Amino acid sequence: MRKLYWSLSPVSILLLALLLSVIPLGLWLSPDWAAENGPIEWAQTAILAVGCVTAIGANFYGVGTIAARRLFLCSAPFWLILIARELSWGRVFYPNGKGGFLPLKQLWYGSYVFPGIAIVLALIVAYMIKNDLHKEVVYWIKDAKRSAVDGIILVVAAVGADLSEHSLAGVIGAGCIV
Repeated sequence: MRKLYWSLSPVSILLLALLLSVIPLGLWLSPDWAAENGPIEWAQTAILAVGCVTAIGANFYGVGTIAARRLFLCSAPFWLILIARELSWGRVFYPNGKGGFLPLKQLWYGSYVFPGIAIVLALIVAYMIKNDLHKEVVYWIKDAKRSAVDGIILVVAAVGADLSEHSLAGVIGAGCIV
């Protein structure tokens, strides 16, 4: 049975404030801030790194049950994959001299990126099944208490980010980086 609650936690208030602050910031900041290898991209990378360190720390500091701690540790490779994706699979370290970056297929490791990700994800799934961690995931989905407000914030942020990055640039203008 799903247990949703509608109260605002301090984390919910912080997330809501951050979400609402992004809109005026996006209209105010220069588009250069959102460019590949720009300050926003590096901030996103730092946030993902904090997520990875937090997941590893939750395991080592004994947060939750043993199964939950193993799940936290299993999430670390996901965080690392997200960091690699945010850095365009490392292409940001190979500028082409024209203000852009080399295509992935031109890098020596380019053909190994996606097979490598598939192998890492398969190993994680195998580890989860071998250690019955999928049962913990099912428990989190079915029985854990969840904040409906946090879920709504997550959906609005994800849809807003996708719209602003892919669909609204022509509607709002090239200066918008929301």
